[in-house]
Amino acid sequence: MVVCTCSYCKTKQVIINGVSQPGCNVSASTRLEHERRAAKVFQAAVKPQSQSPLRSSESPPKEKARELTLDTTSVINLCCTFVIWLNLKAGVSRETANIILKSIHFILSAIFDLLQVALASNGIHIKLPEIPIPHDLRTAYHLHGSEPDIIRTSSCPKCFTLYTGAIPLRCTWKESPRARVCDSELWRLQQFGQNHCTVPKTLYNTQDFESWLHFFLGRRSVEEYLESAFLHTPATFGQEMHDLQDSPAWKDMQDFLSQRYHLVFGLYIDWFNPYTNKIAGKVVSCGAIILYCLNLPPEVRYLPENIFIVGLTPSPIKPDAVRLIHLLDPVTKKILEYEAPGKRIIILPTCK
Repeated sequence: MVVCTCSYCKTKQVIINGVSQPGCNVSASTRLEHERRAAKVFQAAVKPQSQSPLRSSESPPKEKARELTLDTTSVINLCCTFVIWLNLKAGVSRETANIILKSIHFILSAIFDLLQVALASNGIHIKLPEIPIPHDLRTAYHLHGSEPDIIRTSSCPKCFTLYTGAIPLRCTWKESPRARVCDSELWRLQQFGQNHCTVPKTLYNTQDFESWLHFFLGRRSVEEYLESAFLHTPATFGQEMHDLQDSPAWKDMQDFLSQRYHLVFGLYIDWFNPYTNKIAGKVVSCGAIILYCLNLPPEVRYLPENIFIVGLTPSPIKPDAVRLIHLLDPVTKKILEYEAPGKRIIILPTCK
């Protein structure tokens, strides 16, 4: 006889060496039969668990993340405005501004990834959208809508004649009917990767006057400045003059200045060496052509935000008085469009 401790026999009691223990005295063949029966019951209980997809050795199936739709336009505009302000007001260079844009993109991407992980750990499976922050300052200006309208015109590198239509191979300008033709080359060969193509040799970049005028008059501060200057009382005869608006010449224009939006502009031209004025350095001349509004009070008249940069004369030579007219022609023709009876400029009400 042997002691069997199967699930059935252990409910009974057997005395071994005077000690009562769970089990039952059975024959060896009976205990073997009980063990086989217990093994079959155990296998039947373990088999469904091994086939279950939620076994401890296997990870549960991942739930498909739902893509969350968000309007990221305001975030992009905010980032662009911040970097543009750093470039314009804080004097940050374009290279540094590009690094800041890339850093903002990296920080926002890392924050969104951490949010996705945190939500997934709590059973919320969503995919946050990618915020397309621009990596270049020029793209930020374009998206923000604050980039000025630049007009690029082919120019003769010698006489500065502008060609807006079909550009000839060589300059055809003559200073007088009997003078010689300029005959300077207007095209040059430039390589783009593996290809070569001809491009204008010199470009004259100008700013569109009408778009700048919309920007200028659309600012509330400018409207207040024009109002204060319009109500300014000129100095009488014999009094000390502090500004052009106190001069007799300004009084002679009172018929034209009958409204505060009848604007008078002054022209300023100055040349400089973009490579600094080193004695042993390269001598290059570049001129800045600027318009400033004489209707503004003198304390704000020459601020950078209140002047109109017509353009920069192409370097390296400086145009004389005759050839300078070629560069002034575009802005002169544009201003003449506002001759009497004038031209109406519509300003959005939200800008006032």
